[in-house]
Amino acid sequence: MKILILGILSLLCLTTLDLYGQSNKYFTSAGRKIDVNSFDADIRKMIEEMGVPAVSLAVINNNEIVYSNTYGVKSTSKNNKANKNTVFESCSLGKSFLVFVVLKMAEEGKLDLDKPVFEYLPNQKLEHDPRYKLITPRMIISHTSGLENWQRYNDENKLEILKTPGEAFTYSGEGINYLAAAIEAILGRSYAEYVNDMIIGPLDLDRTFLNFKSHAIIPFSKGTPSNFATGHNSFAEEFTKFRNSEPIAAGGINQTAEDYAKLFLATFDGDFLSEDIRQEILKPAIYFDDSTRYMGHGYAVLLYENDTIISFSGNNRGYKGEILYSTISKNGFVFFSNSDRGKLMTSQLNSMSARLPLGSYFKGYFKQYPSKAIQLLQVYREKSSESMFKHIAKMHESGKIDEDTMNELGDVFLYHDLTISKNILEMSIKWYPNSATAYCLMGHAYKQSDDTSRSYKYFLKAKALGFDLWNIDRYIQEYENSQASR
Repeated sequence: MKILILGILSLLCLTTLDLYGQSNKYFTSAGRKIDVNSFDADIRKMIEEMGVPAVSLAVINNNEIVYSNTYGVKSTSKNNKANKNTVFESCSLGKSFLVFVVLKMAEEGKLDLDKPVFEYLPNQKLEHDPRYKLITPRMIISHTSGLENWQRYNDENKLEILKTPGEAFTYSGEGINYLAAAIEAILGRSYAEYVNDMIIGPLDLDRTFLNFKSHAIIPFSKGTPSNFATGHNSFAEEFTKFRNSEPIAAGGINQTAEDYAKLFLATFDGDFLSEDIRQEILKPAIYFDDSTRYMGHGYAVLLYENDTIISFSGNNRGYKGEILYSTISKNGFVFFSNSDRGKLMTSQLNSMSARLPLGSYFKGYFKQYPSKAIQLLQVYREKSSESMFKHIAKMHESGKIDEDTMNELGDVFLYHDLTISKNILEMSIKWYPNSATAYCLMGHAYKQSDDTSRSYKYFLKAKALGFDLWNIDRYIQEYENSQASR
């Protein structure tokens, strides 16, 4: 009898262990049972082909984090492996911390979303423009304040309001930092203190760091991160890591994708914010280029026939990240990468996990993985520029290369090897004489080599062909002004 009982207990233990093992071998996303080993292998293959050193990923299914992992190396020069505790620059996704605080304070009656921010905290840098007294917290978190992104981008001696507050989309890190300071004035506590108290502590964000300076007096402060990923350019060449000694609300947070996913779910799952205040996020503040994409309060919103997708991106030098989430299925994913080309994996990660109906979300001439440009850049990295050009020629002869591929390559090499960039763009213009993008990029190439006359001619040609991906009028005007002043 004793032997029988022991046998049954052993069987139960083995069954429990097997079930536990199964839970680690699979996860569910978008109604599919996904094998972890295959999933991880596909991601490792993708980042190797793309030349992306590392990525931190979290998958959301039915408002739960069902899987998270980190792949690759933190630094190509040291070749040190990243792990689940490695933190990445969350870039502009770090703005979500302030958005959460703003919504929570509005819910508690501590902040009026429509009260001018200057009434909470005057801003001497903006007093030269009376329009600054129109700016509200709602405008700042929806990026309609009119404030420039960063003061250094225009007149470095003056913080400028580029558009009338409330009338246009003007992405602004300066606005976020101003609002963060206003909340400091309201609460009488520093940004680090209130973010730790309201978010990092309650949500147990163990792998989230506001800066690289220890604040022992602040509860939940963990010191400075030592396990962090270094940023890289499109050729996996390392940048010097920016280590902010003080918190920067607009983009100074280092964390894992899993920690960000915890914050995101706390914003949307109903446990921390009321339904009324969460609906504020989905209210349109300003539409983009059509009626299917608008900026809500803290996040961009994409409207599809059967779904509503929330998104936001992060773009720092050497780091890229993204959150995509369905308000209908409650599925999504977030990732951080330590590469300038990291966002080109977004479509593939979506196909592998949440399978959101993103439609025309991916616009422009940079194509998502897998792409011909990615293949050609892999040839360049692993062999030589000569081999890459031979591949380009063969692909052209067989009709297997397109205008977008050539322009993407010309763009990628623009600040890496100007000679290669010009050669590629010359081929693009020869093969696709009506390519406005090729002419525009060539204008940038000659501008970079200080041949302003040629640069001007290429910009004019690009404009005549209808180039509209970004504003090139200022380059044309700049040259014309220089000639008029002679």
